[in-house]
Amino acid sequence: MPITTADGLAVRSATCCVPGDFTDDWPALLAVLFDEDMRAVPRLLARPGASTDALIEPIPTQPVRCAGGPVGLLNLDAIRAHGYRDALARYQAWSNPHPADRPGPVQQALLDAGKEAFLTHQALHRLVGDAVIIVDGPPLYPANTSPLARLEFLHVANELLQALPADHVVIAVTV
Repeated sequence: MPITTADGLAVRSATCCVPGDFTDDWPALLAVLFDEDMRAVPRLLARPGASTDALIEPIPTQPVRCAGGPVGLLNLDAIRAHGYRDALARYQAWSNPHPADRPGPVQQALLDAGKEAFLTHQALHRLVGDAVIIVDGPPLYPANTSPLARLEFLHVANELLQALPADHVVIAVTV
């Protein structure tokens, strides 16, 4: 069940930022923030050669997928690149005059905003989700549901994640 903000934004996925000293107790920490429907989801990618011992719910693929870990072990650029490639395939499918499936309202609004807006949104969203929950700070999410507000949020959130100290942990969750 998504969380709905006061502005009507549905939060279905989030990235949580946790100081490095909370790494071992992240499930208890997130349980305080979310109800029992919260779960970690492996939408992130580790850097080549990263120790899977420090990753959250690693899946032994190439590259290694995980639900989180210390920022220094995550390949943020690869996460965005995968999001971009997936978005390009969806864009091409939805540009077909008779697509097999139809985009939802958010995706349609982004498609209406243009190809580059759609691709950028999807690439950045793969890393961030709908919101960033900062354990020692205020949450970050779009100011409203417009495509422009979503893109502005995603750019700010990506810069924030890129600037985190290497020992800070990020965890991808669905709610």
